[in-house]
Amino acid sequence: MIASADDINKPLVSISVPIYNVAAYIEQCARSLFEQTYFNLEYVFVNDATPDNSMDILRRVAQDYPHRLSQIRYLNNDLNHGLAYTRTRSIKEAKGTYICCVDSDDWVEHDMVSQLVEKALSSGAEMVELGSSVTSNYSFVEVLQDLPCNNIWGKMFHRSLFSDKTIFAPEGLDYMEDRHVLTRLRYKVKNVANLDMQLYHYRLNRVGSVATAKTAQHIHCMIRFYQELEKWMKQEGILDYYSQVLAEQKVRDKIRLLMACQDQTVDYVYADLYREEETIYMSRLHRSQWLFAHLLHLHYWHLISLYRYYIKLRITCAS
Repeated sequence: MIASADDINKPLVSISVPIYNVAAYIEQCARSLFEQTYFNLEYVFVNDATPDNSMDILRRVAQDYPHRLSQIRYLNNDLNHGLAYTRTRSIKEAKGTYICCVDSDDWVEHDMVSQLVEKALSSGAEMVELGSSVTSNYSFVEVLQDLPCNNIWGKMFHRSLFSDKTIFAPEGLDYMEDRHVLTRLRYKVKNVANLDMQLYHYRLNRVGSVATAKTAQHIHCMIRFYQELEKWMKQEGILDYYSQVLAEQKVRDKIRLLMACQDQTVDYVYADLYREEETIYMSRLHRSQWLFAHLLHLHYWHLISLYRYYIKLRITCAS
């Protein structure tokens, strides 16, 4: 690919990609990024001390795209810091006017960046997100309820949005880290544009992904997420105004995670988490969540296990 003068004059876009244990997926991801129709790119790959050969595969694939080699930056963490730290580092190191975050087990359409840039320039938006055209009409209540897509992937951000360091998730918050970022961005950013196109492909149910196997660590992250969120909302002077919405959402998130966790010891430890909030808002839960919460209140561990099995069976039959 030979860059034209018009290509070079377009804004630099940085693509942020954390790398950890993705040897089975990184080639598809990398090729989809290197084959972008948009020329003026910077690739920021951060190796989070991956124990597999993901980086070897990535470097091999890069050799097939000689016109991209000078655009690639490889960064190495001294040890495994986790997704939140690694994503933050990749964004802070980025030099582009715009930043796109891509998970290393996903892949994108070849015109994703060009479409996002075109939308950003035509609309003047600081943030462009892929998906339904109605998602820009959300209220902050809906943001707290996690109704819009609060994932960091499938979006492009103007780098100036990250000048506020409170945007970044703290190290260790590797689950809900993008929700941490998007909640704050959606509160502050007023000019958001939507591109109703399916250009980002998110890989569902990958074995070992933080998004699939629910454990006690997910509960720890959720608790910390809400601690950090309440601290930030207090600093913004909005905690009291949204306190009821926040309390109800805590209950929803807790029940959702416990329903997806197969470790009964986690039930024992966290059955009474947010008990005061549950007492007030349990009646607003979906019927299946209400029943699960009721069984937790009564500490009916055997029935909880049977109910989980029933839910899993229903999902299997439906699919």
